[in-house]
Amino acid sequence: MKKFLKILSLLLIFPFMLCAFACNQTPPPPDDDGGEEDIPVTEIVLDKELLLMDIGDTAQLVATVLPNDATNKNITWASNESSVATVSTDGLVTAVAEGSAVIYVATEDGGFADICTVIVQPETPDEPTDPVEPEEPTDPVDPEEPTDPVDPDEPTDPVEPEEPT
Repeated sequence: MKKFLKILSLLLIFPFMLCAFACNQTPPPPDDDGGEEDIPVTEIVLDKELLLMDIGDTAQLVATVLPNDATNKNITWASNESSVATVSTDGLVTAVAEGSAVIYVATEDGGFADICTVIVQPETPDEPTDPVEPEEPTDPVDPEEPTDPVDPDEPTDPVEPEEPT
């Protein structure tokens, strides 16, 4: 009977001991960034799709990285025609010469991108061209000269009566 009690006690104690070891384990160490989970970028959107500019003008583009709480919001700006339009590291576009260019913005995380087309219009001259002078009327009306009034009762063309048939 003693043997039986010993086996019974081992069978009852074993599950408690197993639970105690499993429940007392320490959690794994946190990631290098303090234990927060990385939130990946899903999209980037520019506030403008098209810029019409004159040479020397500047315009600010605003890029929105989504989701708003993405961990890595680093972006890179570029122009495909820097001879026409340049872009700074903060999205300021400068029109350099007549033509068209595409401004690119891309995320570091995931390589998502958006574009804005820039059209730089030709320079307009500062001085106006020779104005077109109005032509003088060929038959001026003298306001001092009276005109002949038309009498509504008097026919202007004589009407010949019809002959009875």
